[in-house]
Amino acid sequence: MKLKGSQGELYFSLKHPLRCCILELLKANGALSSSELSNLLSVSLGRCIYHLDNLNDLIKKDKRWGRIICRCEHVTEAEVIDAFSNPIGAQTISAAKYRCRVGLGRCQGGFCTQHIVRILEKEFKTDIKKMKLKSPNSYLFFSRTREKKND
Repeated sequence: MKLKGSQGELYFSLKHPLRCCILELLKANGALSSSELSNLLSVSLGRCIYHLDNLNDLIKKDKRWGRIICRCEHVTEAEVIDAFSNPIGAQTISAAKYRCRVGLGRCQGGFCTQHIVRILEKEFKTDIKKMKLKSPNSYLFFSRTREKKND
């Protein structure tokens, strides 16, 4: 089975174990230079730069891979979109939490919930009044704070 689109590119970019180690180091330590990464990984600087460029190609093809939605868990916008567009069809904020760990970090969704709501509105055309946290009756919003009233 050959994967198509962003999933196939993601798996291709992460198939090398060194790239996974680079991502783990960046997740644990924050921003690191290529020389710092090569020292931590005990590989040559050229080899480290090669693998960083390979990861960078993924972001160049789809900018959503470079937009961090959840700072605590380092979840990108593309991962959130994939969580909501999978065959099972996640429809709630909690469903995305279990699929890609968005909102499960230190802030418990205090930072990323607003971004998830924006993604649901723009990418999936979900009405804000119909967004749910977990159960069928756990609506996040009842109305907009500043709605325009048509007189």
